[in-house]
Amino acid sequence: MKLKFKYLQFAIIVLLCSCSSSDDSSSKDKISSEFLTVKVNQENFVVESFSAELTEYNVSDEMVISAMSANGDAIYMTLVDYEGADTYAFGSVYIMSASYYNSSEDQYYIVSIANQQPIGSCTIESDNGQQIKGVFNFLGEILPNPDNISPVNVSNGNFVINY
Repeated sequence: MKLKFKYLQFAIIVLLCSCSSSDDSSSKDKISSEFLTVKVNQENFVVESFSAELTEYNVSDEMVISAMSANGDAIYMTLVDYEGADTYAFGSVYIMSASYYNSSEDQYYIVSIANQQPIGSCTIESDNGQQIKGVFNFLGEILPNPDNISPVNVSNGNFVINY
């Protein structure tokens, strides 16, 4: 009988220690609501980590969005003159940039401004000052490209990121 009482006592202590009134389910919901999905040349880019960072300057703001895969491939987007919900075209202005880094080739595929026409965009659908939601796509090329390597198509990008 004493042994059963000790087991019951131990079980109650474990139960009480594992529960905490300071658990914050709202912060867990906020973290789990974040995601970034994208395809590179029609293949799923398996995202291991991603981030968004807003830098405020005197003249304008800049939003940098990045994603990394487990093997070291990466996607970077810089949105200059950032003003929240809007469409930011890549390729029309040099400082508005997007790139894909292929770690196995050690090559950056960037959006070229050579033809002075947009080759992709990032549309911020909403920005509440803490979280952005949007979509993106772009065509990245190796520059210069003496070996005439095919461009990389980054498509179907979709994200919700806290910053």
